[in-house]
Amino acid sequence: MLEPVHALADPRYDAVDLHCHSLHSDGALPIATLLERAEHAQLHFFSVTDHDTLQGQAEALAMAEHCNLNYITGVEWSAVWGSYLVHVVGLDFDPEAPASVAAVEQQARSRRRRAQRIASKLEREGYTGVKEWLSTQTNVESIGRPHIAAFLVASGQAKSSAHLFKSVLGAGKVGDVKTEWPDLRDVVSWIRDAGGQAVLAHPHRYKMTRTKRGQMVADFAAYGGQAIEIGVPGVLPEMRQHLVALAQEHALMGSSGSDFHHDEQRWLSLGKVPPLPKDITPVWTRFRTA
Repeated sequence: MLEPVHALADPRYDAVDLHCHSLHSDGALPIATLLERAEHAQLHFFSVTDHDTLQGQAEALAMAEHCNLNYITGVEWSAVWGSYLVHVVGLDFDPEAPASVAAVEQQARSRRRRAQRIASKLEREGYTGVKEWLSTQTNVESIGRPHIAAFLVASGQAKSSAHLFKSVLGAGKVGDVKTEWPDLRDVVSWIRDAGGQAVLAHPHRYKMTRTKRGQMVADFAAYGGQAIEIGVPGVLPEMRQHLVALAQEHALMGSSGSDFHHDEQRWLSLGKVPPLPKDITPVWTRFRTA
């Protein structure tokens, strides 16, 4: 294990970032660039958590052997809890475990079906070439609405991605195709069965009442979930206190991550996440490299 570098890092932040995205899902940067930035930021623990894919993990692990940081395997699985789409970050798991392999295959099938349905709906709306473009993509399972929007802009069929999300791809629009994601309980089991830590991602973002959020966290803990994200940029103090109380009530650890996607997110930077409260056990204390 590498020697801790917390003392060298900016004291306003924890020297970790356990939630970000690369080109393998909806991020803008390659794995190599993300790891270079993580090392430059003097992070001790770092993870790339792409949506429903493990494609970048082998590259990240290999590169991390030459970096002054501990790379932690990561993923962000899509799941459902009741009528809500939620996300669970998996950390420090075996990407080659049977549970991980089966999870990738199941999520890939769901994403491929969704991409094809979006393409069909858009072509009925008058957009052209979407299905043909999809047929040329080698990783259709990683394609989401932002990638389809980028294709339509590049092909001159729209002026911007923002315009497309307002008109046809955003919530409630024709291209907002729902996917049959697995139940939250099943996703937690995937991560646990692969030896990892299951973390409820950004619980403050879900549009639900405090009572609903409390029930979601309670169910997550009952299913075997181990941590919730608390060290996240932009969480208001009242919400942070609520998350801390929920973590303490259900004996959950805390995790930290920027959810960095690209440099246009000017309100955050890789590795700049607020520290966890001192009375919350960090999830990284349970990592196999810790």
